[in-house]
Amino acid sequence: MVFYLAVGARFFAPIVEHLGAAGLLEEKGGSFRRLVIEKPFGSDLASAQQLNACILKYANESQVYRIDHFLGKDTVQSILAVRFANAMFEPVWRREYIDMQITAAETIGVEGRGRFYEQTGAFRDMLPNHLFQLLGMVAMEPPNSFDAESVRDRKAEVFDAIRPLAAQDVMLGQYEAGPAGPGYREEPGVAKDSRTETYAAARVYVENWRWAGVPFYLRTGKRLTERRTEISVQLKAVPFLLFRDTPVDALTPNVFTLRIDPAHGTTFDFNVKVPGPVMQIGKVSSRSTTRSSSPSARTSATRRCSTTACSATKRSFSVRTAWRRLGPQWTACCIRTVRCPCTATRQAAPNRPKRIDCLSRTAAHGAR
Repeated sequence: MVFYLAVGARFFAPIVEHLGAAGLLEEKGGSFRRLVIEKPFGSDLASAQQLNACILKYANESQVYRIDHFLGKDTVQSILAVRFANAMFEPVWRREYIDMQITAAETIGVEGRGRFYEQTGAFRDMLPNHLFQLLGMVAMEPPNSFDAESVRDRKAEVFDAIRPLAAQDVMLGQYEAGPAGPGYREEPGVAKDSRTETYAAARVYVENWRWAGVPFYLRTGKRLTERRTEISVQLKAVPFLLFRDTPVDALTPNVFTLRIDPAHGTTFDFNVKVPGPVMQIGKVSSRSTTRSSSPSARTSATRRCSTTACSATKRSFSVRTAWRRLGPQWTACCIRTVRCPCTATRQAAPNRPKRIDCLSRTAAHGAR
């Protein structure tokens, strides 16, 4: 029996307490009991620890699935296949050769969920959940198998190596009225002077031997120009000296993109010679598109919860570690939403944000 708590976060603890009091979480005589909890699992470290303590009064850790339905997407699961089934990637998948961006952009606003969103915001809603999970998938070391525990072990190592965010590592914004619709403060259920962010970007450093000094840029937002969830891996630029005395003005950056939503597939941009008598360079893109016939991400993740192990779930350790890395600077970041001109407001359906807004301009690849 699986108890799936797709309810408001404030109901998690009372429901668990009632299930526990009724003995419905006890596994006796070979019975199967699982407790599935949707995000957000707490709003900070203290609330996450409090909720976890309540749950573990009535259930064992092995019974608890802190689900992230995002991990049920076929394209998210295929990240491991792309990384570890192709010999061309592993040698360059490290700090000496690449930078990384992870984007989850939406064109819609809060769509009538203003009251809920006021209590959450883009930062809490997405960073410790979806975006950190994607970060774990692209940054982890090769597991010994695709067993759920092996994959979670490797992701836990990544989360443990993340440097706690400082205020200067985060940019926040809020959409204004524009062609796509009303501004956030005009949405039903939203305070007229709300400082809740609908856009969040973070520069994250993973301080281990593979990634030390490389900034991972994470961003998410509502009412942006296009809906896309993707991971962009940009190789470091090659020396331009060879092309200095040719008509070539610049070389196209080599970017490998894993497209997760709504399109599924990969893209790789590279340079080739344009046919002709002179050395002229042009951009070519190699594309692959996957048509998925599998069920939705939430359905897929939910089905996996009926098995003894599910890689679409998070351990208590990972949840606590995510909040530890994100939590201490939260108050300072809220202040920056108002003070920083780059992020004070963001018009509905703006131009695509430049590379993590102001963050990349101040990045020194770990030289801090």
